[in-house]
Parts: sequence; structure tokens; C-alpha cells
Amino acid sequence: MNFHAENQADAWAKAFDDWLISGIQAWDTEALFDYKRQAPYGVQATPDYEHFLPVFIAMGSGAESKKAELLHQSYQYGSLSHVILEFH
Repeated sequence: MNFHAENQADAWAKAFDDWLISGIQAWDTEALFDYKRQAPYGVQATPDYEHFLPVFIAMGSGAESKKAELLHQSYQYGSLSHVILEFH
């Protein structure tokens, strides 16, 4: 974390989030399940599964329609990502 970059995104964090959002919106569960190998900076962005697995629980709420809408994306301190998706 870069405490001097209050509202800025580190390039690696943005690249990971862009991949994640794209994968969710495409409902590419195979790639998402293999994020540590397929996502840019997957290991750096999510060093432990506990911060990533809830994505699949949220996706389950929209499993029938398989639609995800990006509502918000911002950053704090370079790598603290705030992404809000709505599943419907």
C-alpha cells in the first residue's frame, strides 16, 4: 500500500481488477477459478483465497441470468480496490 497515493490505482491492481470484472461479466468461471495462474498479478492481488472466494458466492446470486453490472470502481492507497458489482 502506498499511503501517499490516496485516490490512485497502482497499475498492477487496475490490471487485475479489469481482468476480474471482465471475467465476471463474461461469466468465465473456468478462468476465474484458475485466477492465480490466469489473472495478471493474481498472486499479488489475492495472496490468500479468503479474499477471493466470496466472489463466487455473490456470482451464485445471479447464476440464473448470468449478468453482472459494474456499479463502482475506485482505489485508495494504490492497491486497496473498491469494486461493486450487481448480479441480476
